[in-house]
Formats: sequence, structure tokens, C-alpha cells
Amino acid sequence: PKDKDAYEIQMYYAELLWARAAHLVNDKKTKPDGLAKFRKAHDQFISVLEINPEGKFTHDAAYAQMLAMKNALEYDETGGQGKACKTNSEGICVFQEKEKKKKVKKDEKTVTDTNADYPETPYTDDEPKGRGSSSHT
Repeated sequence: PKDKDAYEIQMYYAELLWARAAHLVNDKKTKPDGLAKFRKAHDQFISVLEINPEGKFTHDAAYAQMLAMKNALEYDETGGQGKACKTNSEGICVFQEKEKKKKVKKDEKTVTDTNADYPETPYTDDEPKGRGSSSHT
């Protein structure tokens, strides 16, 4: 860790883990290993940031660590629409429309209960509040 090249080597190691993870998740048999490698890549990108928070790889490592965790958790930014996708006769993926809630007319007197509309939920085992307890190299 104290070597003059540790920063660059750490970044290259994190990128190597990312590439391996991306390859493994494409096969159902090796997908779990790929997801684990994405989590490890996340930790290694964090290590890059810890070694030199203002180095030449800061922007790339910060962005990559976030994407690596997103991939490890299989986060779906479409809000689950991908599961409702039906392929039409032209082979185009079409999302089914969800039932829309009846809109309540709101005025100045309307009070919104955010706790009821957006309840707080606990983190799952895969969504740690902090960095986690993974070991670093």
C-alpha cells in the first residue's frame, strides 16, 4: 500500500474485477460469482479514493464504485418496469401501464402525510448503511 505505484495498481485491480464481474453475470451459472465480484470491485474503487481522494482517478473511481454497487444489487432504475415488459409482434418491448391512482384534488388546506405515502423501510442485508465489512487489498 505504501508503494509509489499503489494508487494506479489499485485502480487497475478494481477495473479488472469490474471486467471479470461483467463477464460472469452474463451466464446464469456464474451470475452469483459475478455479483460478488461487482461488490468486491466496489470496495476496491473505494480504496482508490481512500489512497488519493484528489488523484487523477478520483472522478472515475467515484462513479465506478457507485455503478459497481448498483450492479451488485441488481438495482433496476426503471422502477420494475422491465418485469412488466411484453414483446409486441414487431419485437419491441412495451411496458404495461399500471393502474393509475385516483388523483385527489389538492388545495391550500390539503395535508400530505409523507410518512404514510413514503414509509421508511429498513435496509436489506444487501444494502448496508456504510461501507460494509469487506476486506481490502
